[in-house]
Amino acid sequence: MCLTQYDEEKTMRLLKEEGREEGREEGRKEGRKEGRKEGRKEGRDDGKNLILALFKKLNEDNRLNEIDKVLASEEYREAHLKQYNIAQ
Repeated sequence: MCLTQYDEEKTMRLLKEEGREEGREEGRKEGRKEGRKEGRKEGRDDGKNLILALFKKLNEDNRLNEIDKVLASEEYREAHLKQYNIAQ
């Protein structure tokens, strides 16, 4: 005959810890997902602000005819952002 002792307190602690760990992992996943979402939004907003600042400078210098080139070429755009000292 095999005798075993059941320790309710120990069992409850183990179950609680398992539940906590599952909750932590779920929270981490949600946090990473939310962080990526917010990071993408911030990146898009930063990009829009850079382009708007560049367009404003081109407009002030009566160089709106260069907008097509700025939009078409990353190299051209980077050169103009640098020329106007617009932070990236």
